[in-house]
Amino acid sequence: MAATVGAIVTRIQDWIIDSDIEDVEVWALMDEVIDEVLTTTDPWYCNNYATTARTAANHMNDSDLIPPAYVDGVLAVDANIANGSEVPDNSEYLRALEYPTGLVRPGMVYYGALADEVQLQWIGLEEMNYRYPFTVDDSGGEPAYWTSYNDTLIVGPTPSLACTLAVFGVYRPVAISANGDSNVFSTYDDRLLRYGVMNKLILYNYEEDGGRGPNIERTYNRLVRQLRSASKHRDKMAHRVTSRRAGTRRT
Repeated sequence: MAATVGAIVTRIQDWIIDSDIEDVEVWALMDEVIDEVLTTTDPWYCNNYATTARTAANHMNDSDLIPPAYVDGVLAVDANIANGSEVPDNSEYLRALEYPTGLVRPGMVYYGALADEVQLQWIGLEEMNYRYPFTVDDSGGEPAYWTSYNDTLIVGPTPSLACTLAVFGVYRPVAISANGDSNVFSTYDDRLLRYGVMNKLILYNYEEDGGRGPNIERTYNRLVRQLRSASKHRDKMAHRVTSRRAGTRRT
């Protein structure tokens, strides 16, 4: 397994016929491959957790993903939220928090610190709006449910301004910007990254020997299927452990 991006770049450049493709171009193609894989697959090595928090100092009132904050029906002023003179009270704002940085798909959501062990139950957005209509004031409660839209998490009942969510899910690695970089793809799945880039180079006509193209594409697709299978197998094993603990027969 490759330890750094540079090791993969060298292999790719050695493979290309009569091409002087720059390292930075290969990095961009690597990021394209990662984005495409994450569109259809939940790689086991991309599972992680992070937190998103809203406070008076970090109140998320300038985000296109979050409804604007109001106080008694009047649009809140950012500076006043920060100094504590205004506390938003509209439910549509207080229920919404941005995804943690890098989150692609949320899996499990906890309210507060992980040590509090307050895991929220997922429900659909329509069910969330039905259970907690915005016309009802339920602010200051402890959330019990979560859902999402775009890159926004919605919780209900409505929490107070200060709110922290810990989110387990699939996270995108940081974009590649140097040969000395390493991420979970280069560490655990360097062949998928390498063949994915080579497949793109064929599509972009960097590779002159057309005879190698189908083999490269088949190998890349096989590696994606293997990754998908390995990730599903890990999920299945985790469900089996849960089933045994619950005393069910399907183990």
